[in-house]
Amino acid sequence: MTLPFFLDTSVLVAYFAENDSQHEKAVRELQKTGKEETMVSDYVLDEFLTVLFSKTKSKPDCEKAYKELTGNTQALIVAKEAFNAAEALFFQGNRLSFTDCTTLYFCKKHGFKLVTFDGELSKLST
Repeated sequence: MTLPFFLDTSVLVAYFAENDSQHEKAVRELQKTGKEETMVSDYVLDEFLTVLFSKTKSKPDCEKAYKELTGNTQALIVAKEAFNAAEALFFQGNRLSFTDCTTLYFCKKHGFKLVTFDGELSKLST
């Protein structure tokens, strides 16, 4: 059994915002996941919708993207254990956002394969 992929906001925004400079790259990256299970967290969903709306200024486009994403991807909830681990990581002197810290927690705890365009997050996830 292969491990699920964890999708980061950077790839999701680029995929759903067709005018994004990394859109084609995001399409290729998500095609690589094939029919494998994909995951996000509730924090990634929050960040994704916030950034996508700031780029598109369209709630209908955001709703369409959200429905497509959540129809095919499992969303994990950042509960106390994940929050506490992310909090500790956030203050360790790296350049990660708090959401990235929760992503790193899930990837390390469950062995998920991270799909991201964030160089620092990618480096720390391996």
